[in-house]
Amino acid sequence: MAAHRPCKNCPWRRDATPEYWDPQHHRQIARNCRGDGISIMLCHNSKLPERKIICAGWAAVEGFNAIGLRIAAIQGTYDPDKLNVRGLDLYASFDEMLAANFINDAPTGRVDPAALLRAVRRRASERTQ
Repeated sequence: MAAHRPCKNCPWRRDATPEYWDPQHHRQIARNCRGDGISIMLCHNSKLPERKIICAGWAAVEGFNAIGLRIAAIQGTYDPDKLNVRGLDLYASFDEMLAANFINDAPTGRVDPAALLRAVRRRASERTQ
């Protein structure tokens, strides 16, 4: 099952509160959902083991680059045609999402320094407004 739209505080949304999630949570996501592409990032609303919901923000950004999403589509548990991100501004990559949340020590990849700099500048300009 997949969420059709990223949640209000989805870490993939640029308008979500930065640092809403514990940094260790981001590291866990990076460790579990980047490497081989088979693992699927679940929505934070997936509270029960029998109610696993694929994160819509992650699915929109990763797309079929993630082998796990291809498998879910084949199994009928993910339909990309139902994904609705109209009007939302999402981070373009895992690295950009991590950088925006000031995670620079992700276990399976290095955060792009340019993305980190953009996030710092954006945060600084928001604080001066």
